Amino acid sequence: MKRRTVQITLRGIAPWISEISYEKGATDVKLYFTLATDSFSAKDVLVNSSPPTENIVARILQKLEYLPAAGLSIATLSTDELEGNIQQLPAAAGNLRERLGPQHGFLLLYQPGRQVCWQGILCGGNTKTKAILLGAFQGKEKGPWALFSLGGLDGEAARARLLGSLIP
Repeated sequence: MKRRTVQITLRGIAPWISEISYEKGATDVKLYFTLATDSFSAKDVLVNSSPPTENIVARILQKLEYLPAAGLSIATLSTDELEGNIQQLPAAAGNLRERLGPQHGFLLLYQPGRQVCWQGILCGGNTKTKAILLGAFQGKEKGPWALFSLGGLDGEAARARLLGSLIP
């Protein structure tokens, strides 16, 4: 019998993980990550919210990539990936902030509708990062959040422009 292999990539978390194990049940597979540092605990990375927020948080975590040069993580979500649940994005971002902790900044780029310009949410990060983003894109700051519009750029172009602004 020929075996097929599937790869699942969790971008940007390798620096925090020292060991991985799994448990296979009849229908589910549980992955266990041993954390390399005490910077956050296992309860910080568990997603315990209700659908559809849980689905959005899971999609964000799948796409979240840590960028050491920028000192934050970034994820890009298209309209299809949001599955019509744009109204759940603020709750999902708040859930993610609680799980990662206030010291970990993250940037979400998303498309709220097919004919709508891409937008961004920056949570945490340093004041320099906020100033760069709000200087490069039209937006506003609300507490720990910076909300901004990416103009007519699509997701990949917006991501490239943002990274060019943040990483010299």
